[in-house]
Amino acid sequence: MRYDERMCELFVLLIFVVLPNGFVCQALKNNKLAFAKLFHTEQFLFVTLSDCHLIVEEISAMNACSYHNTVRMSGISNQSNCSHLRLHLILRDNEVPKLLILGAKKVFGNLIAQQLQIPWPRQKRIFANVSEKTYVNLESSHNHIGDNLLQKQVVATLVDNKERILYVLRNLTLADDHFTLECIKFYIQFMPNGRLKFFELKAFRNIHSNNNIRILWTEDPYYRKFYYVEKQADNEFILYSFPYESIMQILLNGKQGTPVQAFEGVNLRYLSVSRDIAVIHTFEEENAKQFIT
Repeated sequence: MRYDERMCELFVLLIFVVLPNGFVCQALKNNKLAFAKLFHTEQFLFVTLSDCHLIVEEISAMNACSYHNTVRMSGISNQSNCSHLRLHLILRDNEVPKLLILGAKKVFGNLIAQQLQIPWPRQKRIFANVSEKTYVNLESSHNHIGDNLLQKQVVATLVDNKERILYVLRNLTLADDHFTLECIKFYIQFMPNGRLKFFELKAFRNIHSNNNIRILWTEDPYYRKFYYVEKQADNEFILYSFPYESIMQILLNGKQGTPVQAFEGVNLRYLSVSRDIAVIHTFEEENAKQFIT
């Protein structure tokens, strides 16, 4: 099978992670299952952002945890806010999947974007994972998103691949305990030379207050659903989902999504979903855990 055909057919699981040393990997369905069985395909990659590095990993069927779960990537970077980079998967018909990385060149810089190819790991091993690591350099990006859209204000970014729409949810107050939310809707134009153009379609400032308590927004680019988490008064976290088409009802009317799963006694820090498979990072008693469910 040619490289392009292989890349078009692969299943990509996106993960953004900066992990402490005490890290445990768990699979909720069955710890002994190989990832290939869990994902129902042998054509899959883990794509991770960590410390300004993009890590693409092909997992050995003999291993239970991926490389990024056991080794925290380290590196020296002039980019002061690599921990705030946002990672999205770009799926387009008959094209290889690509990555959209959103961030800024400085802490109070404007939001910019970079489109990257997914490098397939070149080595082959049976009993060990193989990976490729690429430095993400937003300093070289000239793909600006909107006018005066501060990265520091951004609460969430969501991408609708089919319609080529980017939703940017931002807090105009820059305060953690007070919210004035706005959603800006952009059309993404993919240029032949790899450049990106973002055309602002509309800004919505009448965002419903129900969204003030919703966190960890993300999308499933395969099944076209958005996800978010709500923290309840009893320290319970509930994961919700809704179809792409319902996003305006969620944002403007405060409509609730469909409950997916509840978590008790844990502190959720990260969520990613691909093809209905969720990667969830929690912190419990100074230990970080990853659940795949």
